[in-house]
Amino acid sequence: MSESSWPESWTWAADPVDGGPCVLVDVDGVIANGWHRQHFLQDGRKDWKNFFANAFGDTPIEGSRALVDQFAEAGQVVLLTARPNSLREVTLDWLGEHGYRWDLLVLRGPGDGRYSSPDFKQRCVADLRSYGFVPQLALDDDQRNVDMFRDEGIETLYIHSGYYEA
Repeated sequence: MSESSWPESWTWAADPVDGGPCVLVDVDGVIANGWHRQHFLQDGRKDWKNFFANAFGDTPIEGSRALVDQFAEAGQVVLLTARPNSLREVTLDWLGEHGYRWDLLVLRGPGDGRYSSPDFKQRCVADLRSYGFVPQLALDDDQRNVDMFRDEGIETLYIHSGYYEA
């Protein structure tokens, strides 16, 4: 498949592959610890612009690195995040700096900001499946996404980040 036929918001770590088994891994709260920027989303505020603008300072979640490495043998590691495409370079730099294993990074593309995280990720699951990918497992810290993945027939591990506490 030619590079131009992949969605604009997809970034490959190496040469693209045509489908097959994959593991879906969220970024914020699953592999990246963003507690230092949670204050942008507390006390009724939802300052997503500053929340995402400060993603460069995240620290890795080491247990998740080991978990992702274990599942990587099952197929492609797809980092499926609700981060906007404007964070592509920040995310790629962070992944390189911290040595995470991944094959495909899927970010929100232009116009995807109007969808909730579960709606966005459900659309991405449909896109991945249309390209022949078969999600075997999903790792996420948002219970709404966990429920959606399970409704889609995807085994899912809930990773408690604490981001979604009342």
